[in-house]
Amino acid sequence: MTTKGRDGQEVSLSTERKLDPSWATKVYDTLGNFLHVPTVRDVRKGRGLTYEEKRQRCTEYADRLQAILGSPIHSIYLPVLFQMECECGFQITRRVEFKRPGDLITCGQCGSQHYFDSIVDGKVRLKPRRVNWTCGCGTQNILPVHRAKVGVEVRCTNCEFSGRVVQAFKILPISEGESS
Repeated sequence: MTTKGRDGQEVSLSTERKLDPSWATKVYDTLGNFLHVPTVRDVRKGRGLTYEEKRQRCTEYADRLQAILGSPIHSIYLPVLFQMECECGFQITRRVEFKRPGDLITCGQCGSQHYFDSIVDGKVRLKPRRVNWTCGCGTQNILPVHRAKVGVEVRCTNCEFSGRVVQAFKILPISEGESS
């Protein structure tokens, strides 16, 4: 891995050595097989590795792991996260860099929804997604969208009215200039 120095010349930082998952799986399986005692038949037929060969492989694996873990350069990704506690108590964690105003954030436990609004002074602002409904007494009431399901009972915050959420269809007249 290289970077440009103050004088514009390429400067080598070090060699990055990554842990290859397929190699790690192969080594894991091989080491697991070393734990099994060979059968008498395998020993007589000369199958399998000798103790010296097993030791040599273990040394090779250890040397390679030492080079990987001893490297001063690591591929590390540190995302900028925000957390919020949902009304149900669940911790919602999201990466900030992928959020745009208006993006929907849903709680993984209760399903409540919030719109990503903005970041002001390092603090994330969210707006809950709600349905507004007006009671017969004139009071504006709010119902979270995830609770607005057919059959759910709602109560007015001002009077004693209670009702149920229903699904309804409404037909609106076609205004002039609109075609079907």
